Amino acid sequence: MEEAFLLADKVGRHHINQHTADLTLHPPESYFFVQDFLILSCALLYTLCYLFYIARTFSDRYCAGTPLYLAGNLAYELYYALVMPRSALERVGFLVWFACDISFAAVVLWRGHRVGQRGRLARQLVATTLAGMAVLKACGRYWPDDMETVVAFWSGMLLELPIGWGSIYLLLQRKDTRGQSLEIW
Repeated sequence: MEEAFLLADKVGRHHINQHTADLTLHPPESYFFVQDFLILSCALLYTLCYLFYIARTFSDRYCAGTPLYLAGNLAYELYYALVMPRSALERVGFLVWFACDISFAAVVLWRGHRVGQRGRLARQLVATTLAGMAVLKACGRYWPDDMETVVAFWSGMLLELPIGWGSIYLLLQRKDTRGQSLEIW
């Protein structure tokens, strides 16, 4: 009977992002499986959303907002790919999201803006991304915690709020779905 659970036992030792607060409480193994499932589900939905935005921006030749919104996400994904991961899998996850951000930024610049605007916007995007990484580093030093997860949570929320509400505002103001879609929302 023990051999029947050998795979579960091996897998059970490897979980995504086990926080020290979780480990000190000694939760049951099922807690980590549920947590892993929720993290991976969120990652999948996040990636699908990016792919849908990329496809819609490419087909409409229109960005639903300013490309400078992306600088915060670029900074966030790259910075936390360097700071937070405790495993290669986590680092790869952040870098995949960073690749999605880069892909989206490239499509936005290439298909969503005129040739004369692209160079200036690309330079602004790089400068703002670097500035965002500096801000995240300063926040991590000012509010230190294990893997900077508190700063990561709140900075992620603060990054997504203006993008989400700005997109809804543009959707209502323009009364069209160019660059986005109701399905994405």
